[in-house]
Amino acid sequence: MSNNIINEGKKALERALLVMNYSLEKTLTENKETISEQTAMTDQEIEDRRIGNIISHAAYGMGTDEDEIINGFSQIKNLDQFNRIEANYKKYNQEKGGSTYKSLAHLLQDELDTDDIETINNIKNVLSKIGVTVTYDKTLDDDSNKIVLIPSSIKLTPKVTSTPSATKNTDDLSCVKTRPSEKAAGYAAVVKDTYGGKNLVRKYYPNFIYVFWEDKTVTEYSRKANNSVGPQTDKGNWKCNSNRTDYETYNWDSRKTSTTTTTKKQVVKTQTPKKEKQVVNQFKTNDEVKLTADQGL
Repeated sequence: MSNNIINEGKKALERALLVMNYSLEKTLTENKETISEQTAMTDQEIEDRRIGNIISHAAYGMGTDEDEIINGFSQIKNLDQFNRIEANYKKYNQEKGGSTYKSLAHLLQDELDTDDIETINNIKNVLSKIGVTVTYDKTLDDDSNKIVLIPSSIKLTPKVTSTPSATKNTDDLSCVKTRPSEKAAGYAAVVKDTYGGKNLVRKYYPNFIYVFWEDKTVTEYSRKANNSVGPQTDKGNWKCNSNRTDYETYNWDSRKTSTTTTTKKQVVKTQTPKKEKQVVNQFKTNDEVKLTADQGL
């Protein structure tokens, strides 16, 4: 019993979709195959297609149904959905060899008339809520002495959202610059560049070059006579200061090792001789001390 109900439901869905998407250019079998493909779409894809169909069906036929076009646009929930519907129009246009509308703006340009100022304004108000800007040109019709629409000028421009990580990297590198003391000395010129798709800043010193990378690493290279980069000599990390007006470097590889070795040598050199001398002099008699002094030891 339940299987029969499910089958009846599927047939009812196919009939409804067939009515909405029936193409006179296809045979009945081809149209059914199209419906079969559509039933395999995700809920999101079905919703995108449904809204696209509302707008398309309002445009095709004996005349344009402006109210239904507005209704279709008003059902677009957000900018992502708008972009997906636009992509569907473009894809379908390519599949049909350019014989269909390639975008929503293309549809409006072709379907709206000069007296559809109110319609385009309604669409403009609806799309502005999801981040799409609608622009168009107007002119004065001399016969009616009314302001009229120039349909071919209609444009729909989605808001472009910037990538957070890219913005962060650019801001971080901006704190790497020539310091006042370096500028006074006439060196440490800063050059911004990219390498391997990564942003970087090169800082030139008399005998070496620092390369600051957006991943917070800094590499030191020797500087050749022709100002080109020589072999790598050190590597560490860097960060901007709290108010982002300067930077500091730390965790240099070779400098950490060098500091430890120097400290150990200093301890051995200064403490050992002093300790031995104190031990020897402690057990000498007065005569032995005088003899040692006379012999010049």
